Amino acid sequence: MMSSLDHKKLLKLGIIVLIAFFMLAMVILIANSLGSKTKKNSVNFNEDFTLFQPLMQVETPVMPDDYYLTRPRNYEWTQEDVNQWFTPPNGQLLEQLNSANDYMITNILEAAP
Repeated sequence: MMSSLDHKKLLKLGIIVLIAFFMLAMVILIANSLGSKTKKNSVNFNEDFTLFQPLMQVETPVMPDDYYLTRPRNYEWTQEDVNQWFTPPNGQLLEQLNSANDYMITNILEAAP
């Protein structure tokens, strides 16, 4: 069994080794950063670029004419927009919505303690 004196010596040795590795790593990093200022893999182009083949255009999906990526701010619906997009609720739709809401409320209240 190790005595407390051996344990302290082992702990001091471990700390010294860690500090030595840390210092060695710092020296290596500093040496690499100060070593060469030019990149080894850099390429300098002194000539003008000449195109030997036509550039290939990336294929993009076709957007329909009535698809808007953004709408202008403060956009107000025209009567044509209302006729195309708005469906006025009728009695049957409102009854279905009311039944669905009542069902959800009942489930929530039944689940509450």
